[in-house]
Amino acid sequence: MVTQFSTGFGSGEDAASTAAASALEGLDRGADFVMVFCSSAYEYDAVVETIRAATGDAPLIGASTAGEFTETQAGEGGIAVTAIASDEMQLYTGIGHGLSDDLQGAVAEAAAQIPDEQAEYPHRVGINLHDGLTGRGEEIAMLAYQQFPIPFSGGSAGDDITLEETFVFHNDEVATDSIVLAVLASETPFALGVAHGHEPVSEPLAVTDAEASTVSELEGRPAFEAFADAIADVAQRRYGIDPHAVEAGSKEFTELLTRFQFGIKSGGDDYKVRWAGPTPNTDGPLAFATTIPVGTELTVMDSSRENQLEAARKSAEDAREAMAGEMAGALVFDCACQGAILGEQFGESVDEMVEALGVPLAGFQTYGEICMQEGEMRGYHNTTSSVLLLPE
Repeated sequence: MVTQFSTGFGSGEDAASTAAASALEGLDRGADFVMVFCSSAYEYDAVVETIRAATGDAPLIGASTAGEFTETQAGEGGIAVTAIASDEMQLYTGIGHGLSDDLQGAVAEAAAQIPDEQAEYPHRVGINLHDGLTGRGEEIAMLAYQQFPIPFSGGSAGDDITLEETFVFHNDEVATDSIVLAVLASETPFALGVAHGHEPVSEPLAVTDAEASTVSELEGRPAFEAFADAIADVAQRRYGIDPHAVEAGSKEFTELLTRFQFGIKSGGDDYKVRWAGPTPNTDGPLAFATTIPVGTELTVMDSSRENQLEAARKSAEDAREAMAGEMAGALVFDCACQGAILGEQFGESVDEMVEALGVPLAGFQTYGEICMQEGEMRGYHNTTSSVLLLPE
């Protein structure tokens, strides 16, 4: 049989069973493996138990989210389920614990549960789902790639922007401070696409004092103060916000950290985007979702709704162009910041991808996105759309 990729979405009291039943309806037989993206509005253990029972204990991976979607529905406070059946594809999975204490050990623990090679399947791609609040997303992405030097997709788990605790799912287990790795192995190739839609609005700012994911100084000045100066004019003009007057925890404070990202030059005119969303206050440091070394040059970036919609479409089109054959479906990892920028228009970004691909898709809004392609190991991203296409 060809690979079948089917999705379901649920919300409310029976969200898990509704989503699972809808996903299974699109298959000619039971699911060979399942992916679950779930809002923090639900009890994760109960959700996983329900979906495992409905799918006959098919292998399962997934994560908590900041928004969920399929090709038919996009929103917050829901559950998106993907069910896949295939005679030409296999899923191998593992889970690692204790990321905050031993990053390398946790990644190695997950990788040890996955065979190094699958000789009968010449094409492989990795999926990396991990705790979204470790502040070390880039390192996690690179450590996983070192374990399996193959293309990777995936994302950092979310918790509906409460920034308190995120989870990953592996079969019956629900775990925080953990990582789930998966390798999809296939007889035919996969394809990936990525795009962010941001443009520079400042000159580069050198990081002059930092530790791990906390940047204390930019250009020798308190980091938030330097950031506020860099965006003062554009923030006032475009959004009516004075960045020097915002209060920590306010709507305006959150909007600034959502709309204005930081770019790191990655070759030519392109940038890797970095999110300072975990920043707790305006007293000095900026807190990022991944490590920012001293000496890094950060350029403040901004994006319009139109550019975000264009980026969503471009990521899908790039993946489709790279696809060697027919497509079964797509997994999409979109940043929570993109959802915040687009607001009620977020569903339009999903529509752009659906129109570009013409196949079922499912995804979630993340705290960081992974897209590592052969010959372009750009790794970890923020405010970016990462698309993984599965072959039919």
